[in-house]
Amino acid sequence: IIHQTAPTRCLYGKIAGFTSLWKTNFDDYDYYLHDDSAVWRLLLLSEQQEWHKVFPHLSQVLKCANSMTAISDLWRYLVLWEC
Repeated sequence: IIHQTAPTRCLYGKIAGFTSLWKTNFDDYDYYLHDDSAVWRLLLLSEQQEWHKVFPHLSQVLKCANSMTAISDLWRYLVLWEC
């Protein structure tokens, strides 16, 4: 499975080219693109999910995250945990 995050689902330029290469070269993998709003939906749902018990300080950590890159990294950890 390939999960990619981006600010929006509208990809252009080099990013669109790289994404196309991934889809072509790894066509036997499932590919998912998640925009910032999808990232936030999962993180905000964390308080309602079972893994919130495993990561009880997640909401406090999110308040300290100073970039969308850091927030996306936290999201990736949750996605990996869920898989």
